[in-house]
Amino acid sequence: MSLLSLQTILLFIGGFGIGGYFASISLLGFALTMLAAMVGGVALAAIGYSGMNFLYRRQTDANIPSEDYVGLPGIVVTSIPAGKVGQIRCQIGDSRDVFLARSVDGAVVPINSIVRVVDMVGTTAIVQVEEPGNQLESHWRQQ
Repeated sequence: MSLLSLQTILLFIGGFGIGGYFASISLLGFALTMLAAMVGGVALAAIGYSGMNFLYRRQTDANIPSEDYVGLPGIVVTSIPAGKVGQIRCQIGDSRDVFLARSVDGAVVPINSIVRVVDMVGTTAIVQVEEPGNQLESHWRQQ
């Protein structure tokens, strides 16, 4: 985060006003009022900058690239017509995402079928129907 960001500038202006206000009602002279305003502005900006910088450094990118879903099982949530597009749901960790999907051979894939993502073309998954013996790892299907 930049030291001269809009947030820190606004915090400085707020602290400047607060420091100047309390110094002026204490009937301090002009020089002391300006000094108190500057100290208040710098103090509030420094505290705000430290707090915001602490939070900004701990941000993470929650986006999962669609290519990471290649090889994973999924469940068809909107049937895939012959040669057309349907929808599947896949899961990585706690993240569940729904993708447009097309079957690898152009065949019809009914709803609730277990599929495996074999490729991603943009955000469209190319899927293949799983054999019944390979469906044991899809325990999240019932969730």
